[in-house]
Amino acid sequence: RIFVHKMEISRIKYLINSYLRTRMDKIQNNFLYYIKNRTPDNPNRLSAQESTFLDDYTECVGDLFSSLCLDHLPGTSDWTNKKVPQPNLQTAVFVKCMENVHGLEIRDPSNRGRDDTVDLASGDSYMLQYSNIAHLIDGGSVKLE
Repeated sequence: RIFVHKMEISRIKYLINSYLRTRMDKIQNNFLYYIKNRTPDNPNRLSAQESTFLDDYTECVGDLFSSLCLDHLPGTSDWTNKKVPQPNLQTAVFVKCMENVHGLEIRDPSNRGRDDTVDLASGDSYMLQYSNIAHLIDGGSVKLE
């Protein structure tokens, strides 16, 4: 019985660590996007620890770029002012509905006329495209799981 409890604790630790690694990976892959879109009137969904990680990672990457390349090129270049790739907003995410949502438009990304309108029930979980529900996350009607 003790072995089963230890195994369950190990499994939970693994899941939490896997989730955190995935979050850190997303921050690292899209760090310029998060830095550029972080303003006082547009808070992001990063925790305080993730924001600190983002700042530290940006500083480390900037130092690396400067020491390896930018300091050796003539002129000055601000590498953060370049076009920034955005995260994939068409990806599917799991959300939990916090309140009833009526008439949510689900757009067909291939434009083949398969658009749909659905109702979301409070307390239920759904898997939807992020682009279709981003406004509901901002409004607090649904939350990411």
